[in-house]
Amino acid sequence: MGAASAPKDPVLFLKPTPSYVRNGGSVLLPPGVGVVVIGKGGKDIAESTSMDHIAGYALAIDMTARNLQAKAKKAGLPWAHAKGLDTFTPISDFIPKSAVPSPHDLNLWLKVGDELRQNGYTGDMVHNIPFLISYVSRIMTLEEGDLLITGTPEGVGPAACLRLVSPD
Repeated sequence: MGAASAPKDPVLFLKPTPSYVRNGGSVLLPPGVGVVVIGKGGKDIAESTSMDHIAGYALAIDMTARNLQAKAKKAGLPWAHAKGLDTFTPISDFIPKSAVPSPHDLNLWLKVGDELRQNGYTGDMVHNIPFLISYVSRIMTLEEGDLLITGTPEGVGPAACLRLVSPD
């Protein structure tokens, strides 16, 4: 999504815990995203101190049942159920903050077999990590262990069954 067509405020939704799938789990319909793992909770966190609230990072696949989403949107209803189905948030192992010295300059990509399906950089995100943490914390209190899924680079679309594997 280009900056010109992006909403002023980020679109937020909650992902229920049963939607998480650990490394090696089988899933369908993958867009890959970066994840910020909150290490220190807070309310009304300032952008200038938001990076102090990060414990680390992870990678995830943020899946959506587009048919359920479209039906709910058409009726003017919330569509959390389209994102929260069991196993709809496969997630990698935790990556400590110290292992990611420059989180605003990461290449996020997703391959299915040998086919590159997505390729983007965290520096191209519409809303950067400090802004997202500050914004979300004004709406709801962040707690240790919360996962903030940042959004997806270009290339969202349906895919065949795949296996989530962290790069070595």
